[in-house]
Amino acid sequence: MAPRERRAANSTGSDGPRGSPEGSQQVKNRPSPSCIPCRRRKVKCDRTKPCRACCSKDTPDACQYNTNSEDRFYISQAEIIENLRNEVNRLRNRLAILERETQSDLSVTVSESDCASSPAVVQNTVRGSSVPRSATKYAALENMYALLASAPPDLVEDVITQVREGASVEAVAARVTSMDYALVRGRSV
Repeated sequence: MAPRERRAANSTGSDGPRGSPEGSQQVKNRPSPSCIPCRRRKVKCDRTKPCRACCSKDTPDACQYNTNSEDRFYISQAEIIENLRNEVNRLRNRLAILERETQSDLSVTVSESDCASSPAVVQNTVRGSSVPRSATKYAALENMYALLASAPPDLVEDVITQVREGASVEAVAARVTSMDYALVRGRSV
């Protein structure tokens, strides 16, 4: 069948894509339109930015394309996605800064507190749910060290034995702080 006959059959026949109900709903894959200057001059556009025709006329800045509503939608969606990514990165950076500040504030609080006179303050700080586990363990060690520094030798030996036998530092520190601190303090003086 010759090309001319095929076109005629498709345009008038009912068995072609235009004659069938499905054929009228098919999306046509048209190339993107030419730039505005090429359309005005009615010349072929290679659809790049800037196109060769505009570059050969020394007007690459004039090479502009019209965007349809679908293109504008995708452009706006891309801008929204880019803004969201920037916001996520900004929030991640802020979270990292806050975590570093929290860690430094916790270590300053534990090291500045007078553990010998008020071990309950440190213990309450350690039990806070917003404190990371490593910071909790560190605070428990600091608290236990402060208590054992002024404790009688038999208590120190007992604590060391418990730790060597595998008891958790937090559990041993809790037992040490739950003892009557005034009594421990009184025996060592």
